[in-house]
Amino acid sequence: NHAIAYCPGIAPEGIWMDATEKGCPFDQLPWYDQGMPVLVIGDDSTAILRMTPLDTSLSNRLITEWQVDLDDNTSARIAGKITFMGAPASEKREELLSSSQKEIGEWLEIYLAERCSGASLDSFTITGLQPVTDPLEISYSFHSPLFARKRAGQIILEPGAVALFELPNYFASDDRVHPVRFRFPFVYEVDLLIQISENYLPEIPVYQDSVLSPFGSANWSWQLEGQQLRVGMNHYLFQNDIPADQYSAFRDFLRQVQEKNRKEILLHLKNSYTQPALKLNMIEHVEDE
Repeated sequence: NHAIAYCPGIAPEGIWMDATEKGCPFDQLPWYDQGMPVLVIGDDSTAILRMTPLDTSLSNRLITEWQVDLDDNTSARIAGKITFMGAPASEKREELLSSSQKEIGEWLEIYLAERCSGASLDSFTITGLQPVTDPLEISYSFHSPLFARKRAGQIILEPGAVALFELPNYFASDDRVHPVRFRFPFVYEVDLLIQISENYLPEIPVYQDSVLSPFGSANWSWQLEGQQLRVGMNHYLFQNDIPADQYSAFRDFLRQVQEKNRKEILLHLKNSYTQPALKLNMIEHVEDE
């Protein structure tokens, strides 16, 4: 019991519009109108049954970018940006359009505190909200006295905390009767550029890992570029519907992603730093003896 508009002559495939959706840009449909059978009624009252277009996961993206200036005492100043595209942008835009500037600031403070201990918001700006255009971008700056932890002379970074991967928490039950149904496929990306002190080096300067399954994929990487550590991770969800007989395999995929998100990056003082390969050779030599 819902009517949307279709203009076949504006673009090669026509333009679909839902005038009741405030957060969706022109020429896009909200996720709940996508992939649906609709009856298109023309000027002469003829009717054709069609399917509305369906976005892929690459169209629905959430990207977090942080540029971090990290001190030896683990405090940091951070310039960040959250970019919403597609369905995540429409949903967040609907929420923000009904919020005051103060309420948006309070939400952002909680969002940052959940990802970085002791985070204090300094400023923020928003683009793509009014007028409604994709992408929706929230740029901000904040500082924290506890961006990292110290342990036995090491600085410990936890980049997975930025992703805050909570999806496994919703699937704690061992069994399921009904299929899992997501509203839309999506991609979540995190890109961190961390300026580290010249006194420190990462124990592992280059790292890559990945997980691939029928339900989605995830990738993790970091690389030292001078005194900057570039850290990246992304989570792709391919499917909207997970059948009940695949639920156990789906949970295994989520557990793998959650576990790999927890991997720490260890920074050592340069004067106490030993290459991992040398450490391995020393251990092997002792065992041989």
